[in-house]
Amino acid sequence: MKFLKILLVIVAPSVFLPSCSRLVMPTDLRNTPTNCFDLMWRTVDENYAFFDYKNINWQAIQTKYRPQVTDTMSQDSLFEVLAAMLSELKDGHVNLTSAFDRSRNWSWKDDFEDNYNPNFVHRAYLKKDFRITGALQNQMLADSIGYVRYGSFSNGISENDLDFVLKRFDKAKGLIIDVRDNGGGAMATIFQIMSRFVDKKTPIGATQSKIGAAHNAFSKPQPLFVEPRKGRKPFLKPIVILINRGCYSATTHFAAFMSLLPNVTLVGDRAGGGGGLPISRDLPNGWQYRFSATMQMLPDGFNIENGFPPDIEITTGAKEELEGRDALIEKAVEVIKTEAKKKGV
Repeated sequence: MKFLKILLVIVAPSVFLPSCSRLVMPTDLRNTPTNCFDLMWRTVDENYAFFDYKNINWQAIQTKYRPQVTDTMSQDSLFEVLAAMLSELKDGHVNLTSAFDRSRNWSWKDDFEDNYNPNFVHRAYLKKDFRITGALQNQMLADSIGYVRYGSFSNGISENDLDFVLKRFDKAKGLIIDVRDNGGGAMATIFQIMSRFVDKKTPIGATQSKIGAAHNAFSKPQPLFVEPRKGRKPFLKPIVILINRGCYSATTHFAAFMSLLPNVTLVGDRAGGGGGLPISRDLPNGWQYRFSATMQMLPDGFNIENGFPPDIEITTGAKEELEGRDALIEKAVEVIKTEAKKKGV
């Protein structure tokens, strides 16, 4: 099946992940703080994907943090230095994990308004009789508009789940897909879902992987496509994707890829980003660190690492909730009614 072949190409390590043979490893791997620092700095230097895109001077960062490391320092102090150095990359896919802590950079969402209150949406829109179809919460809203809430791309979706939900909304004027605060997960699920919304093979972008130590050493762009699911009727009515800053990684990809379809509108706040796929490496002391080793671009070359904008930017919060509404959902309803009227749905 062509669709399955495409998924295999997309998730194949040869496309997304630098092979171990491409890592030039220091010969001295003794478990000392200085060796841990040097190994991590060098591996990231040779394999991180966004130095040039983000204009990061990694050599200057080494100069800043290397003097803080000594072989007599505690493991807790070493963790603080290594975590601080990684945070300079300003990347939600970059972290350091030990037995006692996990570093993270959540500035892509924590520095912005939520624009989403799950409890309010549950009470005001999903209500008590919504369906739970696998990972998809779904409800028919007023004016015959379908609403689907998908909370995490880490939660798998079966073909039967999609069959049920899309059949339920087959007669609807359009569909709202709410992925606010969806922090990402499995890339393959993007293509699984999108296969139900296209009626022909559709290019959605390209991916490049690091293939050498130089910061600009990348593979040739590998094109990405999505194809319609055989034997299934595609849903081609108006679709609105609700996004906010809490959308990251696979969810930003999903929003950006879906925006390429002619019947799709993005409503809300800028998606958080996370355009690279991460790889993990180990330190001599047993800690693990992770960093982005690929770049994804849209067909026009747009790099989604720092986020992706909505078609209609709108906010919602306490004021709107006191009025009994979520402004993003209400705008989505308005968009679908307008588009459905144009198409005679």
